[in-house]
Amino acid sequence: MKLLANLVESMGGAANAQAFGALLSLVTATIAIIIAIWNGIIIQKQARLSVIPALSIWANYPTRDSPIVRVTIANKGFGPAIIQSFQVFRDGSEIGGPLFEKTITLIKSSFGRHLSGKIYAATLERGHSLGTGDEVVIAEFSVTPELIRCGTDGVAQLMKPISLIVRYKDIYGRKWAFAVHEFDGHTFKDSCCSSSYRSARKQLGNIISSPPRHPLDEYKAR
Repeated sequence: MKLLANLVESMGGAANAQAFGALLSLVTATIAIIIAIWNGIIIQKQARLSVIPALSIWANYPTRDSPIVRVTIANKGFGPAIIQSFQVFRDGSEIGGPLFEKTITLIKSSFGRHLSGKIYAATLERGHSLGTGDEVVIAEFSVTPELIRCGTDGVAQLMKPISLIVRYKDIYGRKWAFAVHEFDGHTFKDSCCSSSYRSARKQLGNIISSPPRHPLDEYKAR
């Protein structure tokens, strides 16, 4: 009690001690609010990171037993990818056309006389949701024995001029893009303010800088 009395006296009386106590309570409450807000930001950031989609692509090359070339896109991330656009390019020029027809046009122009049989093609349409673990075969076709005898290098040489870019959103509405050019995959935020976007644009040029076309305009691209 004596120690408390001395403390109150050193503060200039009970009135000043009460004011100091109120100020201390305000500071403590403010710190608690700041900590709560910071924890909320961290939790929200972790939640956003936990649902980021991650697209990947691979090709199955033909063999003597199976003359099939198959190209597959999959979502290996932690959340769904909501597709915004799907574009294909040859030698840096966009191939246009409705839906899957542009993929067929791309295959025919790339493989030409080396094709054998029917071509199966699919596309990732706007609004399509590619869930975690989902796979889509975007192209499947057979090639001639002559090309198979050239080995994987022969097929790779014909596929090298082909590029594609898939633009998509995560469930928080953030825009992403997945581009494949000369067998290299690039994932980046689809925003000119993003450093990853600027880096990808510098490396890939027109493939990145070409904006997604309106569905009605896709017929004009060649």
